[in-house]
Amino acid sequence: MKCEPDKIVLIFDTSVVIEFIKSSLLDGLIKYRNKNSANIEMMLPAEVLEELERSTINCNSLHDIFKVVRAEKRIVERLKQRYLGLGDGEIGVLSIALALKNSSPSHIVLLIDDYYARKIAKSLGLDVHGTLWLIQQLKMHNIITKENAIKIVKELPSHGFYIDENTFSQVIETILKDC
Repeated sequence: MKCEPDKIVLIFDTSVVIEFIKSSLLDGLIKYRNKNSANIEMMLPAEVLEELERSTINCNSLHDIFKVVRAEKRIVERLKQRYLGLGDGEIGVLSIALALKNSSPSHIVLLIDDYYARKIAKSLGLDVHGTLWLIQQLKMHNIITKENAIKIVKELPSHGFYIDENTFSQVIETILKDC
């Protein structure tokens, strides 16, 4: 697996994709990628796509947005043995990130919302963010308005997305500062 230098590779976990579908932000991801002059590549582990296909989510447009990548089996098996609490999607995200980290000059960013998976990613020296960060990125690049970003963040809990009060306040404050 190789990527170009100076490229940012975003590797998505299932929950982030689901939140972007529920918030009608998939078009925003395309605009974000296009606005950054092809310096952004969006990857979706095959395991994540399989999880999404098993759900009630319509996955038809995902191939237009994401490069679907199969993780290396040996890395997947090693992570499954070491981190028993992770799901297949999270294992796929971590596996692809580790393979790219060792073979690519690109900046790799994992998009994971699960606390345990984020903690593991950080312990492996990986750059990890989640849904809230990506919403802020869309706002910062003028893909969505400040008002829309705030509305989306406020609606996330109604989708079952957990945000503690402190994080919620910080995200709203950042958006209001014209991030």
